[in-house]
Amino acid sequence: MNHPHSWNERPGAARRCNICGNPVRQGDKFCKGCGAEISSFEDTKSMKRTERFETNLTGKFERHEQWPFWKRLQKVFTSPRKAMTNIASAPDYVGVVFIIVLSAVMGTFSAAIMFQKLQFTGPYEQEIAFAANSILMLLLLVVPIIMIIRWLVKSLLAYLLCDSGSSWDFEDAASVTGYSYAPSLLMSLIGIFIIWTFVPTVTIDTTNPELAMIILENQIATLSWIQIVFTLPVTLIELFWKSYLGGIGVHESTLGECSENKAFIIFIFLGLLGILLDYYS
Repeated sequence: MNHPHSWNERPGAARRCNICGNPVRQGDKFCKGCGAEISSFEDTKSMKRTERFETNLTGKFERHEQWPFWKRLQKVFTSPRKAMTNIASAPDYVGVVFIIVLSAVMGTFSAAIMFQKLQFTGPYEQEIAFAANSILMLLLLVVPIIMIIRWLVKSLLAYLLCDSGSSWDFEDAASVTGYSYAPSLLMSLIGIFIIWTFVPTVTIDTTNPELAMIILENQIATLSWIQIVFTLPVTLIELFWKSYLGGIGVHESTLGECSENKAFIIFIFLGLLGILLDYYS
């Protein structure tokens, strides 16, 4: 498999003239195509990113152009290897934050549907409705912040556990890790569908608190059954899918220094830690 490289990471790799685009090599003072003077080659992180190339079947080199966010998001689902290669060659964080915040909003929407499945009547109806709305508003504010913090922590761990040589750095790790969250959007939609379809709506009369608690406990038992039958498989699929994307992204970002299998295992490990954290929190 071919990997993107920068001119200063592969001996003899060419840089392009800013005037005519003709290949020029380190040490050249003038472009052989147009005669323009070539400035000194600086070994900077930004140049490493912008000068990445990938060998195609004809043996030529092609620059990786940064795709817009919506194309990246689409390609993550339709052409994951191409998408993660593009993300690795040109990291961005606006798209990542959008994915994370949207995932948090969809999670809060799932919680709202859960509350809608509980129809309270009786003397405490208004108080319970107010408490439920307050909880939803709090979730809407807090969950995105928590998810962003978890993304940054996971990115740092991925950076430390995977190869940190070549042009791989925390910024690359954060972008790759963030875009690996994209499957969460689809899985959140599936979760919303499951809740909407399979969670029964129950009416709880608060006039009799003891009876209300019994009905509520039965509803919780139903949710536990649904969680085992539906949520657990979806969670495992999401875990492996995100780890697959993370493995590709890390492999490309490290210019092949970290194997896909190693990165995949690392993301599986980090994902399991996240699942355990969710379970016990």
